[in-house]
Amino acid sequence: MLIRAVPAQIAEMWASIKQGVMGALPTDTSEAAVLQALIDDKLQMWLVVRAVDNKVTLLGILTTQIKEEGVSGEKALLIYTLYGVQQMTLADFEANMQGLRNYAREQGCQRIVAYTIIDNVIKLAERLGADVSTRFLIFKVE
Repeated sequence: MLIRAVPAQIAEMWASIKQGVMGALPTDTSEAAVLQALIDDKLQMWLVVRAVDNKVTLLGILTTQIKEEGVSGEKALLIYTLYGVQQMTLADFEANMQGLRNYAREQGCQRIVAYTIIDNVIKLAERLGADVSTRFLIFKVE
């Protein structure tokens, strides 16, 4: 299950979650910039939890960003970071993807996108129905 953290909650719990969020970042972005983006709602933070018998367990922390393609105007929900705290089952991932789909639809997004270098994440995404044929290329400018 996904629980969206609001900016006030993010500011309160930042000290205890920043290591996971910052460690999952794809680039060398400053901590201050990430926290400001979360507080300004340029990034959204989600707590990935499992609730069983009135017990809630934190499984991970997910950040997303709504991106708009400049020419077509199409919107996509980018999974910006995912940090696992506990082992997640396929059922956990399926439920969380449904939660993200619902949020993306509410925001007018046509798709959910992500990038990763982790083979197991790619395999999992494919099992969840993602098209994994596209590759994200990075060329360094020196």
